[in-house]
Parts: sequence; structure tokens; C-alpha cells
Amino acid sequence: MGVREVKRVRGGDGSSAEQFFRSFWPAVGPAVTGLYARTPVETRFLIRVLGLRRGDRVLDVPCGFGRHSLELARRGIRALGVDLNPRFIAEACGRARLEGVPAEFRVGDMRRLRLRAGFDAAINLFSSLGYYGEAMDQAFLRALCRALRPGGRVLLQVVNRDFIIHHLAPRMRYQAGPVRVREVRSFDLATSVVTTRWEASRGQRRWTGTLGLRVYAYHELVRMLEQTGLRVTGAWADFDRRPAVLGSRWFVLRGERARR
Repeated sequence: MGVREVKRVRGGDGSSAEQFFRSFWPAVGPAVTGLYARTPVETRFLIRVLGLRRGDRVLDVPCGFGRHSLELARRGIRALGVDLNPRFIAEACGRARLEGVPAEFRVGDMRRLRLRAGFDAAINLFSSLGYYGEAMDQAFLRALCRALRPGGRVLLQVVNRDFIIHHLAPRMRYQAGPVRVREVRSFDLATSVVTTRWEASRGQRRWTGTLGLRVYAYHELVRMLEQTGLRVTGAWADFDRRPAVLGSRWFVLRGERARR
């Protein structure tokens, strides 16, 4: 499959999360992601637990700058990455074209995902669920399920609400490559929303942004997946295949669409 040029998909409602991902995250996100990314390790995990083979089709949404889609494509898996940010998609298209790998990228909104069934697997990684409200999260998972062939699988990586309750740091300062970052966080027990005020700088440049994230407990995630037609068939604490437990920082859940 060849590399397609950037495509724009209509969408966007002006929400604070959308503004954050359009303005603040493109400047800061790649550097912050680089602190945590273990792309080859994560990709080997994906291939193993999703049972992927050369020629399989994988949907990666939101894909950011395409690190997982590109790594899968290098291994002969046909990846489609979708992300809201045109800058990330343009970068991913350029890399795929340069390497000649079977990856396709489109500008699109995860809240308005319209894809026909046929994907062998779908991935939603790096805590990308929870920014647009519970109803929208449910709708997104339903759209992922519809995009899968019968028996297809989803892999979801989210931060654990119970970990956040006990370990949330109200303030953080750190260096992410050339970018200095400060985060101020608060947690609302009534809504399970973590609100983070971000400040970042690189040389003389400054960026600020505020983002709310609805964090989920394990039982909530299982219920959401099952309500959208995905049976949970695996749960891990991270990409090293440790089993998920109450105190896990991350939940990595595998859901499977019914075979009929």
C-alpha cells in the first residue's frame, strides 16, 4: 500500500481539549513523549498480544506523529494513522514516503471516526482516551469496534484512576530534551477529572495550555468496552506484560469484537 498525501476530515467543536492539541501540544508533545516512549518494545508487545502478521491492517488513532504506525509498517503491517494535527500527519507522511513503508496517514478527528469494517486491529495508546467526556469516549470506542473485522482486536492504554488518587503530584518541573516543562495538577473526586495547567519554554519561546482528563477505574473501562461490543480478553500493567493490578500506573487492555 502506498503512502497517501495528507487528507483533511471535517470536524472540530472548539473545545478546550481541541485547542490544546492544536496549539500547545505540537510545540511540546514530541519532547514530552520522548521521555516515556519505548517504541520498539511497545511495538513488539502490540504484535504479540494482537497476533499481528505481515499484511494485517491496523488502525492507530490518535497516532500523533506516527511512531507506532511507522514501526508496524517497517515490519510489513499495513497501518493507517489518524490524528487531529496536520503538522504531525505531514511529518508522518514524510517519514513513510522516505522509508517506503506501507503506512497511510490522514488528518481526522477521533470524535468523528467514520471507517468501514475490515481492520484486523486498532490501537489507542498513551492515555489518549478521556479528553472529550464520557459520552464521546463511549462513541469513540463504538466507532473503533465498527472499524474492526469480526474477531478483530483493540488495544487500549490508559492511566489508572486508582493510581492517580494515591500518587498525583500537584506540581512537577522537568526537562524534556530542549523544552522546560512545569505542570500544576488538581483532581476532582466528583468527576474523576485531572486538570493540568501546562507551562513550557524553549529558549525565549513560551507556551501555556490547560487540559482536563477523565481517568477511569478498571471496572469502568471493562464496562465501556463491553457496552461497545468488545469483550476484554487481556489486561496488563504495561508493555512488559506484567498483569494489571489495583496499583498499576497504566492499564493496557485488549478487547475483541465478536466473530459473528
